[in-house]
Amino acid sequence: MARKATSIDSYPTETVYWMGKRHRIPVDDDGFVPVEALVRRYQQCGNSNTDRVRDSKIVYSGRLRPRDVVRWWADPSSCDIRGIDTRKSDVYDVTGIKDKRMRAVQRRFAVVTDDPEEQRRIRRVIADSFTIDELDRMTRPPSFVIRTIPYGEAGDVVGFYERSAGMGDVPTITLEKGASADHITHEMVHHLRTTRKPGRVTSSAFPQKRDGTLDMRRYSHMSEETKRMIHDAEETATTVEAAVRTHIDRDPSGYWDYAGGRTAYERDKARLSQMCGGGDCTLKGADAVKAVQKKFNKLDIAYATILAKEPAKDCVEEVQKMNAKASTKKAPSKSTKPKSAPSKPASASGRSGSAAPRQSSGAKPKSKGQTRSAKGKGSK
Repeated sequence: MARKATSIDSYPTETVYWMGKRHRIPVDDDGFVPVEALVRRYQQCGNSNTDRVRDSKIVYSGRLRPRDVVRWWADPSSCDIRGIDTRKSDVYDVTGIKDKRMRAVQRRFAVVTDDPEEQRRIRRVIADSFTIDELDRMTRPPSFVIRTIPYGEAGDVVGFYERSAGMGDVPTITLEKGASADHITHEMVHHLRTTRKPGRVTSSAFPQKRDGTLDMRRYSHMSEETKRMIHDAEETATTVEAAVRTHIDRDPSGYWDYAGGRTAYERDKARLSQMCGGGDCTLKGADAVKAVQKKFNKLDIAYATILAKEPAKDCVEEVQKMNAKASTKKAPSKSTKPKSAPSKPASASGRSGSAAPRQSSGAKPKSKGQTRSAKGKGSK
């Protein structure tokens, strides 16, 4: 079986031509186009429900090479790939969701996995943890893609989120198979935070453009200490919001290790549950946001130090001020000649533990003496 790349962006590409135009299409070790690359291309081109309710005359199936799919890659509405944009689509299958409106909004994002039950489980977790209105905001074009990889392939983390830096990027969430509800929700919260106005605990800590994509120009000019501060603010606030939205988890985010481990997680979960009547209750939507905003500074994890020199709560406050100030700057006039867009970073792996540009953050560093176990792994 071909090896999956850790990130979709890390696949090599093969150049093929269609109608005189060059296309660089990702390939795996065996020269086939990975399913997740096809799905991300479909999202880039609009993910049209109209396209999926009718099958085109040409339907591709099986493992495909770049030359096989170049016509589709250039224009997905011209033909179909079985299991992606055909009426019976494996990656957009929402048969496990009962609510009609929830099914409709979940059809806007794909879950790429070779296990149908795993897809249904992931979609149920998402339905339980997020409102329809939240998912509506999260799936505005180009929406996002979720994919699963085998245990251990993501290194020291259970999952990671690759945010959009513009230029046609499709946000991508990667999860190890069997990732618990907390980890699934954690990565989804990273994406949800990009849809909110800057300057709050529950807003993305990363500098953003007005459309919610990563502001690489600002980010690239930041000091390493500022990037570490952004990492700590993003991860701790995301970890708290995931805890608000899920029941007590057998395998919560490894970031709790920096706050005191399982004891800190259960203590903070109890404090957050005060916002919904106590016990093992959960919140979503505006109620979840309110709970994080109100309780964050009182939690054990707010005093955790991960990569930055300051406690997480101080990092959050500094990042709030920084991003709120940037958002109030006067927008350039229409007559201003736009500057060229910054190029994509050469690497998005972030495995060293520093905040990586395209991803939400770097990997959670292992604790001292920690082995790679389900309990000790984090999300990022």
